[in-house]
Amino acid sequence: MTTPERLPLRQRTGLLGLVTRQWPWVLTVGLVAVGLVLVVLRLWRPGCVVVGVGTALGGLLRWRLPDPGILAVRRRRWDVPFYLLLGAGIVVFALWVPNPV
Repeated sequence: MTTPERLPLRQRTGLLGLVTRQWPWVLTVGLVAVGLVLVVLRLWRPGCVVVGVGTALGGLLRWRLPDPGILAVRRRRWDVPFYLLLGAGIVVFALWVPNPV
């Protein structure tokens, strides 16, 4: 009896294959999701900072990786500034808004 050959991780289907092929997107969306959970828990300032950092990290990954997966929405010259400016804007506004009294 022979054992079937196992496919490399990047060729597998299912959740494990998705995570290994699309890890930049999973990391970016994971950070944004953690930030949104913090916002729902009424920790809006740290939550918004995590959302902004996650978005900016998506821009950095889009800029540096040759195959960023589904982070590549448009051309690189458009995606990178958009992600970075959006992330920086979210962080700046999160730190700029005063605490409610």
